[in-house]
Amino acid sequence: MNTKLNTLALAVIATIAAGNAAADTKTASFNVKLNVTGTCSFAGGGDLDFGTKSATEVQNGNLKTGEGKLNVACTKGISYKVAFNGDNANRTMKNGDNDTVKYGLFQDTGTGKGWDTNGVSAIAGRSGNTADQTGGQSYSVYANILANANTGVAIGAYTDTDTVTATLTF
Repeated sequence: MNTKLNTLALAVIATIAAGNAAADTKTASFNVKLNVTGTCSFAGGGDLDFGTKSATEVQNGNLKTGEGKLNVACTKGISYKVAFNGDNANRTMKNGDNDTVKYGLFQDTGTGKGWDTNGVSAIAGRSGNTADQTGGQSYSVYANILANANTGVAIGAYTDTDTVTATLTF
C-alpha cells in the first residue's frame, strides 16, 4: 500500500511540476527591413576615325574604324537600354560643302548587328550581363563605310556626330 501511495504522490507532484513548466510564454517579433537604391554610370564616346582615304577607297567601301566602347555599370536588377539616334541605314558624314559619305554603326567588326534606335536592352546582372560588376558591361561600336554606298565622293574632311542614350528603369 505504501508503494501505491508513493506512486500516487509522485504522479501528483509530476503533474503539478509539468503545469508549472508550461508557464505562460509571450513572444514578440521584429521586421528587419532594407531598401536598396539603384545607381548606374554610363561612359563611352570618343572618335571612330576612318583615317585618310582616297575617293576611290571610299567609293569601293568596306572601310572600318577601330573599336569604340560603351560601358554601362548598374546596380544588379536595373533594366536598361543602350541605343543610338537615327536609322543606321541613313547615317551620313558631311564635309564643309555639304557633300556626304554614307556609313553605318555596328556592334561587331562586320556589318551584322547595326546600332540604331532599337539598341540593346538588358537587366544588370542577369543572363550573363556583367553590368552589376566592377568593370560594368561593355558594348563595342564600329563604323563601316559599306561597299558601293557612295559615288562621286568629293575631297574634304567629313564628320558626323552620333548620340548614344542609356535609358534606365529602376
